[in-house]
Amino acid sequence: MRCISALIAALLAAVSALASDAVIFNPSSGLRLAAIVTMPPKGEPRAGVVLISGSGQQDRDETVFGHKPFRAIADSLAAAGYAVLRYDDRGVGGSDPDPNLPAATTDHLATDAVACLHHLDSLLGGRTPVGCIGHSEGGSIAIKIAANRLAPVDFIVTLAAPAFRGDSIILDQVRSSLEYAGQQAAWKTVYPTLRARYDMLMSPVPDFTAKASLYAELSSQPEAALADKARLKAEVDVAASPWFRQLLRYDPAADIKAVGMPWLAINGDRDTQVAPSNLQRIAELNDKADTKLMPGINHILLQAPTGQMSEYPRLQGDADPIVITEIINFLNNLTF
Repeated sequence: MRCISALIAALLAAVSALASDAVIFNPSSGLRLAAIVTMPPKGEPRAGVVLISGSGQQDRDETVFGHKPFRAIADSLAAAGYAVLRYDDRGVGGSDPDPNLPAATTDHLATDAVACLHHLDSLLGGRTPVGCIGHSEGGSIAIKIAANRLAPVDFIVTLAAPAFRGDSIILDQVRSSLEYAGQQAAWKTVYPTLRARYDMLMSPVPDFTAKASLYAELSSQPEAALADKARLKAEVDVAASPWFRQLLRYDPAADIKAVGMPWLAINGDRDTQVAPSNLQRIAELNDKADTKLMPGINHILLQAPTGQMSEYPRLQGDADPIVITEIINFLNNLTF
């Protein structure tokens, strides 16, 4: 066992030595993205892969509560013969800050992934298959890119990608949290309030009107008297932002149906943020997708007792090997 561990450590050290920084210009936004490209320790890459992170401003490793799933995936894929590009989101790490970030929707963020795909394709000389791996919202971006041919992609992998409209995803998260806390009865009270709120945010009213309406609603609630007004305003700014409003409205069904290239879709059966029912819907909408339900895996790709977000800081590791192995097996079996 000690010899195997030493061999793996040596291999990963060799891979790390082949990692190089890159600066990628996105002509759509005028922003520069800081990235790192990890190459195989020897030989030509079998394919190139761009990693696309989930919601929120993420660094290139998609660091969450100390876990670094994208670093683990990149190192393992490079050791298996693949070139991997991962990048800092706008305003994170070495990437340019976006002065219009509150107005940047998923569609705007998708242009960053497209720029990275073009960069990797060019770096590999345009002669190597290229695809992307998207996690959560990044999975939605991967699906959009594949369905609409926004960039040169030969395959996609989605990890916990939503398959239902955004408002349904978020409502399901709230219900799951209440059930875990033993407050199932509260759902009957909470649901009508959230439903009315999301209907307003999904309506065509201007952003400033939605923001004023939401602030008035939240500040009138009894608990608002104890709330930090600055924090309340910040929450309203996010909830009424173009990004969140588009997220609520977006139904990925048509894009899922339109994906015609090789596609591996993975979901954990302990995922409480994007429930396993999303994976079933992908299978129903696109029978060409290779869907895999991972036992014991949560939303951040780790083994977990319940999958609740409160567990994230206590879990060990970066990305579970069974997830990474499934990705590598899929890529190894591709023919172009």
